[in-house]
This record gives sequence, C-alpha cells and structure tokens, in this order.
Amino acid sequence: MPWTNSATVWRALLALAVVFVMLATTGWTAIRSHRGDPDPRSASLNAWLHGSLAGHRLPDPNGPPAALSRFFASLTGGQLDYLVNRYPLVVGNLNGAPAPLRYRANRVALGRARAIEEKRAHDQRLTPLGRGEANRRMHRFTSLMREGRQILAFNPAGAGRVAEVFGDLPHADRVSVVVPGVDTTALTYEKTARSYTCLLYTS
Repeated sequence: MPWTNSATVWRALLALAVVFVMLATTGWTAIRSHRGDPDPRSASLNAWLHGSLAGHRLPDPNGPPAALSRFFASLTGGQLDYLVNRYPLVVGNLNGAPAPLRYRANRVALGRARAIEEKRAHDQRLTPLGRGEANRRMHRFTSLMREGRQILAFNPAGAGRVAEVFGDLPHADRVSVVVPGVDTTALTYEKTARSYTCLLYTS
C-alpha cells in the first residue's frame, strides 16, 4: 500500500511537471498575459469619470455624440491638449470627439503602449516567446505611429484593436467601412510579408 501511494504521488508530480513545461514553452508563464493588471482603457475611463476640467466634471463618455461634440468645441487649445495627454485612451475612442483630436490622442496612446512593450521585450522574467511577442507589438505600434496615419480607435488590451481612417473623414461626402475578419488583431492588422493577405496602410 505505501508503494502504491508513492507511485500515485510521483505520477501526479510528473503530470504537474508536464503541464508546467507545456505552459512555459507556450509562453503562458510570461508576464505578457497581464492577468492581474486592469484593462488600460477601463482604467482610463475610470479616471475620466472621476476627473474634472476647469472645476467642472467631465461629461459622460457614453453620452450623446452631439453633446460630446459641443463639449469639445467649447474648449481651449490648452484644455484639449490636457485631455489628450491625460486621457488618450478615452479621447481617442470617444464618439463625438473630433476625428483629428482622436488621431492625436491615439498617437499618444500608441507611444505609451510602445514604451511598455519595449520594456517587456527586454524583461528577463518573461519567456523567450513572451519577449518575442512584446517585440512584435512594439514594432507594430511604431508602424501605426508613422507620419500620416490616422488612427481613429486604439485599445492595447489583450490582442489589441485598431481602426484606421484613409482620406479626409471630417469632409468626406461618402464613407466606406471595411471590416476585416474577427481574428484580426493589432498584430495581424498589417503584415510585413504577404501584404495583400490583409489590410495594409500604404503611403
């Protein structure tokens, strides 16, 4: 009986070791999952809800776009700069915010996301797979920040989400919306090789 119990314990330990190796080699032990971290956009939204400007509470981000548009139209250049730099993940995704302002905010958000991924790409606590993915995300965010690109929406959480504008949206007479496949992420939105297999920005 003692031998049977010992064999059972060893089998259990061996199974756990196999599971750990599988998780390690697939990158799940990397910090890249950020399971304990809040969604960056949710954290930014929460800060917006508790924020103020010139002594007044900021408007409801889920309010009517027309009301939000009037709010932004009433602000000075300095106040707009403050909101863009303080809440880029809110302003950059806010229906009612002027498109050029959203482009500016998302450029700020992309720069901050890129800085985070650059640090993670050199973090020895991550697995090689985790560091490699961080490096890919860093280069993708750098590409999205290229001069002339108009990022209308950006969220770095999870696999990442991006929406880009081609042309002059505020003055367009007609607008077409191209929706890629449901598996498209910030990493697969554009490709260095086989560029015609997905949406790709060209200058």
